Amino acid sequence: MGEQDQNGGRDVGGRRGGADLAREAETLSYFKGKIDKILLDLESSPAAKSKIGDQTITRAAYGTGFSAADDLASMYDKVHGRLEKFSQTLGDQLEALGIAVQIADRGYDSIDAKQAARLREIQRRAREEYPATKQGQPADQGTGPMEAGSGETGGSGSDFR
Repeated sequence: MGEQDQNGGRDVGGRRGGADLAREAETLSYFKGKIDKILLDLESSPAAKSKIGDQTITRAAYGTGFSAADDLASMYDKVHGRLEKFSQTLGDQLEALGIAVQIADRGYDSIDAKQAARLREIQRRAREEYPATKQGQPADQGTGPMEAGSGETGGSGSDFR
């Protein structure tokens, strides 16, 4: 058998168990709590998707009779739309991270069907918003970071089923 370390864990093939595993589970639970708090803070902040959607400037506010006002209004609308998408994506990814931490801590069976479905929905939306590119090829040059991605969400084609 392996030698016992100072913390009561056993050294098994270079890996530790016992107390070290308990600490890792505590660390994951603590991390999930922090992620949940960040998600709640985001949802109650002006950066929440629902609140960003309410923060608009009407076209008339830019003035009339010159093309720069039209250009500015158009650019504002484009940036505003991207901010809404970013807020949604950030919230989704934080939520997915919280679920993934729970899975890492307690196993896949620790999540209910609703959480599993939510994780699949987040992944589906991320794949639609950020389609994978072929390795070694740049993303479509005509799009910005909100329209094209640089990799595959979920890694190795996993779909959390």
